[in-house]
Amino acid sequence: MTLGFAPAMINHVCDMVAHHHSYNEIGKDIDLQILVEADFIVNAYEDEMSKRAIKNFRDKYFHTETGIQYINNMFDLS
Repeated sequence: MTLGFAPAMINHVCDMVAHHHSYNEIGKDIDLQILVEADFIVNAYEDEMSKRAIKNFRDKYFHTETGIQYINNMFDLS
């Protein structure tokens, strides 16, 4: 069942889910970028990651203004 979505959209979502831990592709697709940033924020919180590890990941992989604001606020990063 496709719920009325175009096959191209379904393929795009499936591709994002399949590659959301493949960080070499995130700069090419804003949807994937947002998914990776959101996924990391949740994982960092659940895994109680250190601020240093979170900052390192943020500095290397976060590119959206909103994602950077969220991670900085949530983990009290400067």
